[in-house]
Amino acid sequence: MAGPLRPEDPQRLGGYELVGRLGEGGQGVVFQGRAPDGKQVAVKLLRVGQGGDEAARRRFVRELSMAERVAGFCTARVLDADAEGDTPYIVSEYVDGPSLQELVREQGPRTGDDLLRLAIATATALAAIHEAKIVHRDFKPPNVLMSPDGPRVIDFGIARALDAPGTLTSQVVGTPAYMAPEQVAGAPLGPAADMFAWGSTILYAATGRSPFGADSIPAVMHRVLHVDADVSMLPQPLASLVNACLNKDPARRPAATDVLLSLLGRAVPGQAAATETSPILAAGASAVTAEYLPSTRPPGWAPPAPAGMPPPPAFAPWAGPVTSPRREQPGVPGLALLAVALATFTVILGDAMLSAAYPALAAGFHGGTGFLSALGNYYQLALVAAVLPAGRIADAVGRKKVFLAGLAAYAVTTVPMALVPGQTSLLALRLLQGIAAGVVLAVGLGMVREMFPDRRGLLALGAWAAAVVVPMTGGGLVGGVIVEYLGWRIMFLALLAPLVVAGVLGLIGTRESRSRGPENGALGVVLLSLMVPLLAYGLRHQYTGWLQVRILLPLAVAVVLGVVGVVLALTVRPSPLPLRASGGAAVLALGLFPAYLTVTYVSYRLQVNWGFSPIGTGVRLVPLVLTALVFALAGGALAGRFGPGPVLAGGCAVTGVAALAAYPAAKADTYLLLLPVVALLGAGLGALVTGAATAILGEPPDGLAGLGGGLLQAGLVLGTALSVPSFRPFSLTPLLVAGVIGIVAAVPALLLRSRPPERTGPPPAYASPQMAPPAPVPWQ
Repeated sequence: MAGPLRPEDPQRLGGYELVGRLGEGGQGVVFQGRAPDGKQVAVKLLRVGQGGDEAARRRFVRELSMAERVAGFCTARVLDADAEGDTPYIVSEYVDGPSLQELVREQGPRTGDDLLRLAIATATALAAIHEAKIVHRDFKPPNVLMSPDGPRVIDFGIARALDAPGTLTSQVVGTPAYMAPEQVAGAPLGPAADMFAWGSTILYAATGRSPFGADSIPAVMHRVLHVDADVSMLPQPLASLVNACLNKDPARRPAATDVLLSLLGRAVPGQAAATETSPILAAGASAVTAEYLPSTRPPGWAPPAPAGMPPPPAFAPWAGPVTSPRREQPGVPGLALLAVALATFTVILGDAMLSAAYPALAAGFHGGTGFLSALGNYYQLALVAAVLPAGRIADAVGRKKVFLAGLAAYAVTTVPMALVPGQTSLLALRLLQGIAAGVVLAVGLGMVREMFPDRRGLLALGAWAAAVVVPMTGGGLVGGVIVEYLGWRIMFLALLAPLVVAGVLGLIGTRESRSRGPENGALGVVLLSLMVPLLAYGLRHQYTGWLQVRILLPLAVAVVLGVVGVVLALTVRPSPLPLRASGGAAVLALGLFPAYLTVTYVSYRLQVNWGFSPIGTGVRLVPLVLTALVFALAGGALAGRFGPGPVLAGGCAVTGVAALAAYPAAKADTYLLLLPVVALLGAGLGALVTGAATAILGEPPDGLAGLGGGLLQAGLVLGTALSVPSFRPFSLTPLLVAGVIGIVAAVPALLLRSRPPERTGPPPAYASPQMAPPAPVPWQ
């Protein structure tokens, strides 16, 4: 949006009326203007005094004449210029949209198809600029404008004109964080310098950070010259292309047309040199604005090698890996999903089965209600304290290694629980098991999202949600059968086999991935890691009395930390706290509150009032398991069609309605009246967990999938904690309160800013490799 003109600003330049100031940089001031025909334009008033330097003037005119010939696929075309006056200016198309830098700061890094579309558009623009024999020399996020019809590159053809003898004496054209090594060293520049800047810009778009830092200029230039950037967070083939463009040797960087061909999935080594450029540019422009993006992984795909170099193997960078070779492996998404789902299922099943073994554990260890409460509290508090740090650490050091380490730690702490002789040993192992469970649950979910970055990711999250709700609702039945017929010690040993299988599948099928995130992101993680455990502790221990200091103090501190976090999220840029994802976790907790409370009431009534055994109770809750499974799986498809918000809101509303319906049904003496409530509750629970997973991880917060997984697990634990102080065995009034809260929670669920990922797949024009690209669009 244009700001007001300043007193020192001109009111007109040539025939153009200036109506507002758009920005200011090292080369000059940019104004929003109005052409004689009323059309909006951008007018750049150059600061350079060309004076009587006739050679500089001729160079300036020559560069502008070339810029006017650039195909306007993805650029803001030059419309007019004045190189004769004392204040040269350039008139170009007015692009109504924020810069890439502003967009990333306000909305977070680009992911999925948004990132791919940006890469294609900017590569197309650079290919068109280089085709006109122009080197941009200042390609960076502020010079990429995000217009409604796609990204546009601006300020091309100016830098070289300005960097002429007599025009700049103490200023280097370019931004250090996006300069190529040869530009830092003062060597002659060619198109390869723009490709280095392109790679840096794509990394900024994907991470929200300059790949070589943003501190002192000497430190940034040192990294540009000597430090390799981390590209592991990018999907293939984009990671390989960016890695190649960031090669320190300009001769080893691919040309813009080679990059564009690879992104369009039509890469053949040397094809760019032997193919007419116009259709390639038209194909790039078509892909940016098409409803479907081109497939980036056709069978046998391999990135094209620069001219004169042998093609590298598929998914391998040109110039040697910046990161470890394992990190560049694509993995097997199906095996990765199976590994994470099996690990999640086993971990949640282990906790759910334990509730059925409480009577046997109390008898075996001679413990009372305090001992049994500690078994549950130690685990849940350790889990919720671990999920957020574990997810953030995994984002930073590698999700695969942290996931496998957490899985191994869970197995190591679970098996000895079948052998320990006393309460202290069991509680200590239970505490360690909770930490390991937090690592597995948070990091595993982040891995699923990284392995399925497009619309398939929503279906994968639905499968993950099914692995959550099935053991959550049916674990008591399984635990009851094992305890009654095999003994409670076998219950722990039975978890070992699926843990080993999940570890093997994870080792084979998953790939290493990581993301550094915002520079001040650690502050948000610390706030959340303190707030959530304190809140869970205060809620779970209220049975000793609300007015005790040890209950009120943690709750008060948690509220203060929450307020501080919200203020920081709204005022600090980049935001240290993913506010939208945190809001999704809060909505999940509110929606789970009536679900957990209603299940507790139904189970209590079946066992205490009607005298069913734990196994009999579990059998009567099978409809809950089945409907939860169906709606968890269906939730992913529904989120892909309508967005995560409606699915999450529907889950909240249905669990609220189920809690309200349980109030009259619980007073009856027949299970048939409770059966519809149980089925309805399962439907709401399945949709709720899937909707929350897709809302939080459909677009990972700041690209931090591990942290998003941690937030989701925190929401699950807080939903349980909210139901603990509300349960009253002889009062049904809390069901009414919980039902109303569940229905009301549907409102903020609809307000969450989320949308389904863009569809992927080749556009009709590229359905067959033999089909020719569309004819170039004539540009006026």
